[in-house]
Amino acid sequence: MEVQKPPRITYSHLLDSVKSVLNLEKGIFFTLKEFAFYPGRAAENYLFGDRKRFMDPIKLLILTTSIATFITLSFVDMTEGMKAAFYYSESANSVPKEFIEEVGILFQKYYNLLYLSMVPCIAFFAWAIYKSKGWYFAEHLAIAMYISSVVNGISILSIPFLLYDFSIGTTIILAFQFPYLWFCYHKIFKEDWQISFGKSTLILFLGLFVSSMFSWFLAGCYIGYRMAAEGAL
Repeated sequence: MEVQKPPRITYSHLLDSVKSVLNLEKGIFFTLKEFAFYPGRAAENYLFGDRKRFMDPIKLLILTTSIATFITLSFVDMTEGMKAAFYYSESANSVPKEFIEEVGILFQKYYNLLYLSMVPCIAFFAWAIYKSKGWYFAEHLAIAMYISSVVNGISILSIPFLLYDFSIGTTIILAFQFPYLWFCYHKIFKEDWQISFGKSTLILFLGLFVSSMFSWFLAGCYIGYRMAAEGAL
């Protein structure tokens, strides 16, 4: 039996691929547009309606995180932010500067993975706080991925502030991230603005706290290992 060969790649085929990417009726731009401006409708359609028009949340999150990380780290030196954080720490005097710089380099190298670790934290606390809604954790995780994908776009826009001052830049990112998260959960679960405000505040605070503690725990382990190894020499 003769195996049917796939069609040859032509300019028309490539043009169709470009059109599918730029299509505002489905795919990446449609997904980002819907979750940026109509998160309630988007979540309803993706979870309980026609999800074929939406880009897969895992693929979208990985793509937007990779783009945001590449652009951010092309302009912003994360090691300076680490130095500033340790400068205000009580243990700064006991940690050699070269170790702090090494941790900053590691944070910069694996920045995208550290950022991704925040997504399941946000999803977990959203699941716990909105448990009465009957959503599965996986459904909260998918929506958290979409929300984080939109936030990636916000982080790119904050690059000028990060260049000016790292702490100011991160504060501005959070200043935009929280109202958007509040807006999303208000539209998705259709609760009063005041109730949504309290729940969104708790979700973001707990999610950032747990993911930050995880990052600093890894940094502490690395510094402890380096100091122990240095002392053994």
